[in-house]
Amino acid sequence: MRWVYDTGGREKYYKAVHVGDCVVRAIAIANSLDYKFTYKIVKIYNGGETPRNGVWEYIYKELLRDMGWKYVNLCDRKLEPKGLLMNEDNLPCDKTIICSIEKHLVAVVDGVVHDTFDSSHKGTQLLRGYWVRKE
Repeated sequence: MRWVYDTGGREKYYKAVHVGDCVVRAIAIANSLDYKFTYKIVKIYNGGETPRNGVWEYIYKELLRDMGWKYVNLCDRKLEPKGLLMNEDNLPCDKTIICSIEKHLVAVVDGVVHDTFDSSHKGTQLLRGYWVRKE
């Protein structure tokens, strides 16, 4: 998969480079929202705690559902117990999705990874599932 460096607009507001804000970045990118606006929403869902140190899965699941996203689970215990590889063969590459990998969320727009690093690891990263907008 192709990868482009994308902070979701974080640099407009913060100078830090290495932070655990993947939930904010992925949601901002996938929804075309301002980073600081998204940060504030995630912080509210996170009980007032900063989302720059990570966000528990149950919290971002609730937020994404409230924003109109649904989860597609790719970790069927019988067929694919650990997930599928994060590549073009296993993802819809014609829309915007949010991929769930181990301890990380990442926006994928039209088959292109938008993140601060190549979180697909050149298509070899295990993919637990992905979020897609409800139709």
